[in-house]
Amino acid sequence: MSKVCSRCKESKPVEAFYKRKINSDGLYGKCKPCWSEYIKEYRANNIEKIKEYSKTHYIKYQEKYKERRIKNIERFKERDKKYYAENKEKIKEYKKEWNKNNLDKRRDSVARRRAAKMQRTPCWLTEYDRALIQRKYTLAQKKTESTGERWVVDHILPLRGELVSGLHVPANLRVIKETTNSRKYNKYTPV
Repeated sequence: MSKVCSRCKESKPVEAFYKRKINSDGLYGKCKPCWSEYIKEYRANNIEKIKEYSKTHYIKYQEKYKERRIKNIERFKERDKKYYAENKEKIKEYKKEWNKNNLDKRRDSVARRRAAKMQRTPCWLTEYDRALIQRKYTLAQKKTESTGERWVVDHILPLRGELVSGLHVPANLRVIKETTNSRKYNKYTPV
C-alpha cells in the first residue's frame, strides 16, 4: 500500500508517513523527510512565536507542577530522598560544575546571603553571644571532619523566609546535615 506525499508529490509506502488518527487514512499528508524539512523551516521562520509559546507554556506547567507537589508532598519528598540517595555523586558533580560555570550567580547569591545575615544580626549581641555563634560553626566543622558528611549551621527561622524571618542569634541556630538543610531551603514549618 502506498500514499502520495502532499509536499514532494512522490508515491511512497505508508511506513514513510507518521501516524495521525484524526485523518481519514490515519496518516499525515507529508512523508517523514518532508515533515522534518517543514518543521525546520517553521522553526526558523517563527523563532519569536515559539519562544513566546514556550515561555507561557512553561509558566502554566510550573503552576500545575507546584499544585500537584503541594497535594502530594509526602510522595514527592520520598521520591526526592530516594533520587538523592541513588545519585549523590552525580548531584555533587552537577553542583560543582554549575558553580564553576555560573560564578556570577554564585557570587551574587553569596553576597545577598551575607547582606541578609548582616541585616539580621542585632546590635545588642554580646561578646558571649558571638562566642556561642562561633562555637556552633566550630561544631559543624568538627562533625563534618569526624563523619565525612557535611554539617552546616542552620537558621531555625530563616533569615529570608517567606512567612517569617529570624535573627542571626544563638537561639536561632542549630547544627544539622547539609542535605537536611538544603531540603528545608528558606521555609519555616511550625511544629
